[in-house]
Amino acid sequence: VRFRHITRRDALDPVLRTLEAAIHLDLPLKINTVMLDDFHGEEILSLAGLARSFPVTVRFIERMPFSGEQVKAPPAWTVKKILAVLKVFYPEILPEVHAIPSTAHLYRVPGFAGKIGIIGGYSRDFCSRCNKVRITPQGVLQTCLYAKGGLDLRARLRGGIDDAGLIAGIARAVAIKPENGHRAAMAHSGPASSMAAIGG
Repeated sequence: VRFRHITRRDALDPVLRTLEAAIHLDLPLKINTVMLDDFHGEEILSLAGLARSFPVTVRFIERMPFSGEQVKAPPAWTVKKILAVLKVFYPEILPEVHAIPSTAHLYRVPGFAGKIGIIGGYSRDFCSRCNKVRITPQGVLQTCLYAKGGLDLRARLRGGIDDAGLIAGIARAVAIKPENGHRAAMAHSGPASSMAAIGG
């Protein structure tokens, strides 16, 4: 019922079958969960339980203002609140040292096959560790989720740019990546783009 309410589709069974097939193939999996304001603790326990049984990383993400509307209210579920609830369920949970840059705070629970992660999508507490860029469906290279616009790769490719010119343009775009998501958001007015438009 909950899956159908969120996704507007009655497709839980094929999703679970696909998940099981991917696990069987030993594919590295991250299961992202955006924490809606009406989430409750039992749902966190249920989802985190996937990491107990399977070698997956279940990541809980603060709700971000990417609905295409002007959202100013902070999320009900913050990084601190998510972690506090996890500690109630799993008092032995321990942070994992990051070997490579990560947007998630990763944790291990003794006896778990996988990991648990928390991402401060709204608070943007991971910006100093972020090494990600993305390409929107329109072919624009975006160096920060909270930025508007970016390097139009599609236009450059259609214009016949050579590899060296393209690489140089990408390098320049990455070099001026905003210091953090707060600064990126302050650089433009109006509502944030929807996640579908960003390509996430």
